[in-house]
Amino acid sequence: MRKIKSTKHLVIKACAIATLLAGNFAGTALAWGPERTTYTNESPAPYATFNSITNNVAVGDERNFVRVGEVGSTEPYRDEIEVVPGKEYEVYVYYHNDAASNTNKDGYGMATNTRVSSGYPTTLKPGDRGMVSGIISWSYVTPEKPNDAQTGKVWDEAYLTTKSDNVILRFKAASAVIHNDGAANGSILPTALFSEEGTPIGFNKLAGTIPGCAEYSGYITYTIVAEQTKEDCTTNPDLPECKNPDCETNPDLPECKQPDCTTNPDLPECKQPDCTTNPDAPECQEKNCKTNPEMEGCQELPNTGPLEIIMAIIIIAGIGGGGYYLYRTKKTLKTAESTVKGKDSTKADSTIKADSATKSEPAKKEAKTTKEK
Repeated sequence: MRKIKSTKHLVIKACAIATLLAGNFAGTALAWGPERTTYTNESPAPYATFNSITNNVAVGDERNFVRVGEVGSTEPYRDEIEVVPGKEYEVYVYYHNDAASNTNKDGYGMATNTRVSSGYPTTLKPGDRGMVSGIISWSYVTPEKPNDAQTGKVWDEAYLTTKSDNVILRFKAASAVIHNDGAANGSILPTALFSEEGTPIGFNKLAGTIPGCAEYSGYITYTIVAEQTKEDCTTNPDLPECKNPDCETNPDLPECKQPDCTTNPDLPECKQPDCTTNPDAPECQEKNCKTNPEMEGCQELPNTGPLEIIMAIIIIAGIGGGGYYLYRTKKTLKTAESTVKGKDSTKADSTIKADSATKSEPAKKEAKTTKEK
């Protein structure tokens, strides 16, 4: 693995600078911020400020201070690298208080509450450009405002890509380490490094104090492991099975059906009435003609006053009289028919006797004639 040596005893020569820049780093990053005043090795800052020298012997433009390299490779750190599952990658974050060394005694060059935070993507897929970030923050005072503490912050980014599906990245435990020429060198940094607030760094101890000048500079490294896993809702929350049920597209889901007494017998409307807990329920009321007028025997009898009784008597008398009149009429008619039949019989007998007498006269005459002869 490449190693960035201390710049404390480096001789600044043009050829040496070119060699170091080519050997240790590759690529140019433009994702740094914010826009700020820059300095050089020959003209450093008059107060504590970080990573603003543009011709640093070790790293070149300090604004590009976050890079990534493959563990075990001799290739230089880069601003962007392709990740392959099964390999490990080292993140590099450089820091340097650019104040001139002669400002430390007055306190203007001393950075206090210096903290570093970093972040990296936890998943990658083809087409992604996952960002690795580094942020340095600190407090300082200036000669113009010696009693007015101010806060500074600078940041930079590097990027990870992949051609593989379902790549996850995880932090390798206890791999975050600070490197410098002080007593704090080799100290393992806590996972607060990955929080928004970050973790304190320092030269001799991790208390946040870093004097100005290159001899107090250093860098932080940590390792992330690339693995490939089966796609699930964690790596791809857009999978159909990871989305909330949609009753419009899948109305047969249990939660999409209207509750009924078959599927949910505990619904209030599905329970049998309980007259103990709900005595006012209609089915719990005593049935009588007042509460249930439709019940048999509850219908009112017709309202029969004196007038109605008189009318009933008249009607009944009329019906009786009519019946008697019919009876008498039928009897009279029968008698008349009998009388008529009797007269017709007598007349018929008389006619028969007359006919017989008429027929006997010629016979008598014929008998008399015969006798005379």
